[in-house]
Amino acid sequence: MTVRTILRLALLLAVAGTLSACDDSSQNIGWEPGDSLAIIGPAEEVAVPGTYEYYVQAFTIDKNYTWDVAGEPVDPEYDVRREGEFVDVTYEEPGTYTIDITDQSDDGYQGSLEVNAVLVDVLTQAGRLYPSLAAAVDEADLVDALDEASDITVFAPSEAAFEPVLESLDGELPAPGVLADILTYHVAGSEEPASAISDGDEVATLYGDNYPLSLGVSGGTVSVNGVANSATVTAADVPVSGDVALHEIDTVLLPPTASVDIADQAVVVEDDVTTATVAGVYVPADGGFVAIEDADGNVLGTSDVIDGGIVNGVTVELDSAVDAGTDVSAVVYADVDMPYERDGEPVSDDATLSPAE
Repeated sequence: MTVRTILRLALLLAVAGTLSACDDSSQNIGWEPGDSLAIIGPAEEVAVPGTYEYYVQAFTIDKNYTWDVAGEPVDPEYDVRREGEFVDVTYEEPGTYTIDITDQSDDGYQGSLEVNAVLVDVLTQAGRLYPSLAAAVDEADLVDALDEASDITVFAPSEAAFEPVLESLDGELPAPGVLADILTYHVAGSEEPASAISDGDEVATLYGDNYPLSLGVSGGTVSVNGVANSATVTAADVPVSGDVALHEIDTVLLPPTASVDIADQAVVVEDDVTTATVAGVYVPADGGFVAIEDADGNVLGTSDVIDGGIVNGVTVELDSAVDAGTDVSAVVYADVDMPYERDGEPVSDDATLSPAE
């Protein structure tokens, strides 16, 4: 066999392979339409309340589709858009729903999808609807406590409600200890659906039995009144599973007394000045300051005056260097010799200080 003959055979084999590949590709694409329309979107389990997008895997060019969404216990609202290719369905109640679509062309293709809408637990719902609240619960190490709780009511600040708090702290959440106090003030120790709330009701909170929230009802609107500020319920009875009521509110409720969080740390020494840092402080509107005291109650140093509000990273200049393993308390004062109190005890948090590294 000559070299020329070998080259011709190789060329023919290459062309044959290319034709074969083209043929396989056309078969894989499938030019002929099927006998039904495929609806793409979440179906097996969607959480309520929620709005979900569905679209048709189109087989026709004119996009002349008719959607119909029905189910139990109520037919959901839906919005068709982009020449009928997409539909947004809002499920308010758990149940089973059916999405149908029909191609109005001469071929009359149809498609159907069954959707199961379910309740989710309060932590999952918070993660879906209130991500800042969910992040705060995690940061405050309250996930397990809420996950195991029953017969409670959660007043959930909306994303807009969290914005002023985050802006005041340059986008950060309050220190974990302060955050835990704030969040537990948003949880009542009993299940209170909106229908059971009467004007003037008081509910004890996980923050403490001595610091209840007062509930108001006026013109069908529910208000949640704390000692420091109040909020309005903007979405009542957000669906969740278990013996839990969930109400959205428009303001972060502030605790009735101060809060402080200090962690174990090595002090900082610069130019012979020793400072410790308090992770976070909440001071009511009257303002105050933080003092770091030793185990005998002797004041080692005080912070600058703090106006009412939440502050992270409060530095305290100490009068002298500290020994290894110095146990201290950070105490919040309204005025000299007048500490803020909670349940009859000064508001404080403990830590151990070590010499500068």
